[in-house]
Amino acid sequence: MNYENDFTNEFSVYLNSAQALSGATTPKNCIFSIGSVLNQAPNIQNFQDCAYCKITLKYFSVFQTSTQFTADGTTTLLIKLATAQQPNSIESVSVVGAQNSNFITSNIIGVIPTGNTGSTYSNADYDNSPFVISNPFSGDLHILITDESGDADTPTITATDPWECILHIEFPIKPSIKGITENNLQ
Repeated sequence: MNYENDFTNEFSVYLNSAQALSGATTPKNCIFSIGSVLNQAPNIQNFQDCAYCKITLKYFSVFQTSTQFTADGTTTLLIKLATAQQPNSIESVSVVGAQNSNFITSNIIGVIPTGNTGSTYSNADYDNSPFVISNPFSGDLHILITDESGDADTPTITATDPWECILHIEFPIKPSIKGITENNLQ
Protein backbone atom coordinates (compact mmCIF):
# COMPACT_ATOMS: atom_id res chain seq x y z
CA MET A 1 0.00 0.00 0.00
CA ASN A 2 1.10 3.54 -0.70
CA TYR A 3 0.33 5.98 2.12
CA GLU A 4 2.32 8.92 0.69
CA ASN A 5 -0.73 11.12 0.16
CA ASP A 6 -2.81 9.63 2.95
CA PHE A 7 -2.43 12.41 5.50
CA THR A 8 -0.40 15.51 6.13
CA ASN A 9 0.09 17.55 9.25
CA GLU A 10 -1.32 20.98 8.57
CA PHE A 11 -1.31 24.21 10.54
CA SER A 12 -2.95 27.55 9.80
CA VAL A 13 -1.30 30.69 11.12
CA TYR A 14 -3.15 34.02 11.08
CA LEU A 15 -0.90 37.07 11.28
CA ASN A 16 -1.87 40.74 11.68
CA SER A 17 0.90 43.33 11.36
CA ALA A 18 -0.72 45.52 14.02
CA GLN A 19 -0.09 42.69 16.51
CA ALA A 20 3.57 42.09 15.61
CA LEU A 21 6.14 41.76 18.35
CA SER A 22 8.28 44.17 16.36
CA GLY A 23 7.25 46.21 13.33
CA ALA A 24 3.67 47.16 14.14
CA THR A 25 4.60 50.75 13.27
CA THR A 26 6.60 49.63 10.21
CA PRO A 27 4.41 46.83 8.84
CA LYS A 28 6.68 46.14 5.85
CA ASN A 29 9.10 44.54 8.30
CA CYS A 30 7.34 42.56 11.06
CA ILE A 31 8.57 39.99 13.55
CA PHE A 32 6.27 37.55 15.34
CA SER A 33 7.37 35.23 18.14
CA ILE A 34 6.23 31.92 16.71
CA GLY A 35 8.02 29.93 19.42
CA SER A 36 5.20 30.77 21.83
CA VAL A 37 2.74 28.94 19.58
CA LEU A 38 3.69 25.69 21.37
CA ASN A 39 1.43 26.76 24.23
CA GLN A 40 -1.52 27.13 21.86
CA ALA A 41 -0.93 24.25 19.43
CA PRO A 42 0.91 21.50 21.34
CA ASN A 43 1.01 19.19 18.31
CA ILE A 44 3.65 21.49 16.79
CA GLN A 45 6.25 20.07 19.18
CA ASN A 46 6.16 16.88 17.09
CA PHE A 47 7.52 18.84 14.13
CA GLN A 48 10.13 21.09 15.71
CA ASP A 49 12.87 18.74 14.53
CA CYS A 50 11.66 18.66 10.91
CA ALA A 51 14.13 20.47 8.70
CA TYR A 52 11.65 21.52 6.01
CA CYS A 53 7.94 21.98 5.37
CA LYS A 54 5.64 23.46 2.74
CA ILE A 55 4.17 26.92 3.20
CA THR A 56 1.40 28.59 1.21
CA LEU A 57 0.21 32.17 1.53
CA LYS A 58 -3.52 31.41 1.50
CA TYR A 59 -4.83 34.93 2.13
CA PHE A 60 -3.36 38.42 2.16
CA SER A 61 -4.95 41.81 2.66
CA VAL A 62 -3.46 45.25 3.17
CA PHE A 63 -5.35 48.41 4.07
CA GLN A 64 -4.41 50.24 0.88
CA THR A 65 -6.15 50.83 -2.44
CA SER A 66 -4.94 50.15 -5.96
CA THR A 67 -4.95 53.95 -6.47
CA GLN A 68 -2.37 54.33 -3.68
CA PHE A 69 -0.21 51.58 -5.20
CA THR A 70 -0.52 53.20 -8.64
CA ALA A 71 0.67 56.53 -7.16
CA ASP A 72 3.64 54.68 -5.58
CA GLY A 73 4.44 52.93 -8.84
CA THR A 74 4.15 49.55 -7.09
CA THR A 75 2.75 46.82 -9.35
CA THR A 76 3.37 43.78 -7.16
CA LEU A 77 3.98 43.02 -3.50
CA LEU A 78 6.51 40.32 -2.74
CA ILE A 79 5.81 38.66 0.60
CA LYS A 80 9.04 37.25 2.00
CA LEU A 81 9.73 35.03 4.98
CA ALA A 82 13.11 36.49 5.88
CA THR A 83 13.90 33.91 8.58
CA ALA A 84 13.36 30.80 6.44
CA GLN A 85 15.54 29.42 3.69
CA GLN A 86 14.09 27.98 0.50
CA PRO A 87 16.41 25.34 -0.89
CA ASN A 88 14.83 25.28 -4.36
CA SER A 89 14.03 28.94 -5.09
CA ILE A 90 16.00 31.80 -6.56
CA GLU A 91 15.14 35.35 -7.57
CA SER A 92 16.77 37.91 -9.80
CA VAL A 93 18.35 41.06 -8.37
CA SER A 94 20.15 44.03 -9.86
CA VAL A 95 23.85 43.55 -10.52
CA VAL A 96 25.90 45.66 -8.12
CA GLY A 97 29.59 46.51 -8.52
CA ALA A 98 31.80 43.56 -9.45
CA GLN A 99 29.02 41.06 -8.77
CA ASN A 100 29.00 38.28 -11.38
CA SER A 101 25.48 36.98 -10.90
CA ASN A 102 22.11 38.60 -10.60
CA PHE A 103 20.42 35.69 -8.77
CA ILE A 104 20.14 35.03 -5.05
CA THR A 105 18.43 32.39 -2.95
CA SER A 106 14.83 33.48 -2.65
CA ASN A 107 12.64 33.70 0.41
CA ILE A 108 9.46 34.80 -1.41
CA ILE A 109 6.38 32.96 -0.17
CA GLY A 110 3.76 34.97 -2.06
CA VAL A 111 3.26 37.38 -4.94
CA ILE A 112 0.34 39.80 -4.69
CA PRO A 113 -0.83 41.98 -7.62
CA THR A 114 -1.66 45.50 -6.41
CA GLY A 115 -4.13 46.43 -9.14
CA ASN A 116 -1.83 49.21 -10.39
CA THR A 117 -3.67 50.70 -13.39
CA GLY A 118 -0.39 51.18 -15.25
CA SER A 119 0.25 47.43 -15.41
CA THR A 120 -1.20 44.37 -17.06
CA TYR A 121 -1.48 41.16 -15.07
CA SER A 122 -1.67 37.61 -16.33
CA ASN A 123 -4.15 36.98 -13.55
CA ALA A 124 -5.60 39.72 -11.36
CA ASP A 125 -6.11 37.17 -8.60
CA TYR A 126 -3.26 35.57 -6.79
CA ASP A 127 -3.04 31.83 -6.55
CA ASN A 128 0.10 31.15 -4.57
CA SER A 129 1.47 27.64 -4.69
CA PRO A 130 3.31 26.00 -1.80
CA PHE A 131 7.01 26.66 -1.28
CA VAL A 132 9.40 24.31 0.47
CA ILE A 133 11.09 26.24 3.28
CA SER A 134 13.09 25.58 6.40
CA ASN A 135 10.93 24.97 9.47
CA PRO A 136 9.40 28.28 10.64
CA PHE A 137 8.33 26.89 14.04
CA SER A 138 11.56 27.72 15.78
CA GLY A 139 12.30 31.23 16.95
CA ASP A 140 10.81 34.30 15.33
CA LEU A 141 8.81 34.62 12.13
CA HIS A 142 10.07 37.62 10.15
CA ILE A 143 7.77 38.87 7.36
CA LEU A 144 9.21 41.38 4.90
CA ILE A 145 7.10 43.08 2.22
CA THR A 146 8.83 44.57 -0.81
CA ASP A 147 7.86 45.83 -4.23
CA GLU A 148 8.48 43.91 -7.44
CA SER A 149 12.14 45.05 -7.46
CA GLY A 150 12.76 43.79 -3.94
CA ASP A 151 12.77 47.34 -2.54
CA ALA A 152 11.24 47.51 0.94
CA ASP A 153 11.12 51.31 0.83
CA THR A 154 8.85 51.69 -2.20
CA PRO A 155 5.50 50.34 -1.01
CA THR A 156 4.35 53.10 1.32
CA ILE A 157 2.73 50.76 3.82
CA THR A 158 2.66 52.54 7.17
CA ALA A 159 1.27 51.87 10.66
CA THR A 160 -2.11 53.13 9.42
CA ASP A 161 -2.03 50.46 6.66
CA PRO A 162 -1.91 47.16 8.55
CA TRP A 163 -1.87 43.89 6.66
CA GLU A 164 -3.17 40.46 7.57
CA CYS A 165 -2.54 37.03 6.15
CA ILE A 166 -3.12 33.34 6.63
CA LEU A 167 -0.19 30.98 6.20
CA HIS A 168 -0.90 27.32 5.55
CA ILE A 169 2.01 25.20 6.81
CA GLU A 170 2.24 21.51 5.98
CA PHE A 171 4.65 18.90 7.33
CA PRO A 172 5.19 15.44 5.86
CA ILE A 173 3.56 12.57 7.66
CA LYS A 174 5.53 10.86 10.37
CA PRO A 175 4.31 7.26 10.65
CA SER A 176 4.81 7.22 14.42
CA ILE A 177 2.30 10.06 14.80
CA LYS A 178 -0.43 8.04 13.12
CA GLY A 179 0.58 4.79 14.82
CA ILE A 180 1.63 3.32 11.49
CA THR A 181 4.91 1.57 10.96
CA GLU A 182 6.39 -0.04 7.88
CA ASN A 183 5.65 -3.48 9.41
CA ASN A 184 1.89 -3.01 9.63
CA LEU A 185 1.59 -1.42 6.18
CA GLN A 186 2.32 -4.73 4.42
